[in-house]
Amino acid sequence: MTDPTAAFSKMVPGFDFLQSLVKGAGAAMPAVGQWIAPTLDPEELDKRISELRTVQFWLEQNTRMLVA
Repeated sequence: MTDPTAAFSKMVPGFDFLQSLVKGAGAAMPAVGQWIAPTLDPEELDKRISELRTVQFWLEQNTRMLVA
């Protein structure tokens, strides 16, 4: 049986490179599943909320500086 991606890669130059890039990204980014189904751990949620409040404060300060 022939590989359908092999036939497609002949028609699209650079597809092999893209495939190898995606395969390598899977090992480098093991936490991608958390973007799809975020954790419901209360401690992790508190940590993320705290980080987002810090970012919000920083953005508000920069906005005030630009308005002044």
